Amino acid sequence: MEDIRFYNVTLLNVIHPFFFTLNYDHSINGTSNTPEWKNVYLDNIVTDNSTYTWVMQGTPENWLQNLVLGHINNTNIQIDYVASCYNVTGTCNNATVIPYCPSCIKTV
Repeated sequence: MEDIRFYNVTLLNVIHPFFFTLNYDHSINGTSNTPEWKNVYLDNIVTDNSTYTWVMQGTPENWLQNLVLGHINNTNIQIDYVASCYNVTGTCNNATVIPYCPSCIKTV
């Protein structure tokens, strides 16, 4: 998955509005079939009444690369804002991501 953009989206009553994972085992003949995941942009997104907001899981071999977050407003989070976040690179505009950027992403 490469060069994907999500703009002007509203997500209501969604358990995991942002669920990005490469953490699964789909190997054939001992070789990994985990896809590359890079250059994904999220901008001007609203979530309301989610259970967990962020799940971002790369693998040591295949990181989620260049996730760019801006203008995201998350409200009424039921359990946990960041459920899991590892093996991720990217940037997050801390001034425009509410309540705050996930800790595994570099803030700008």
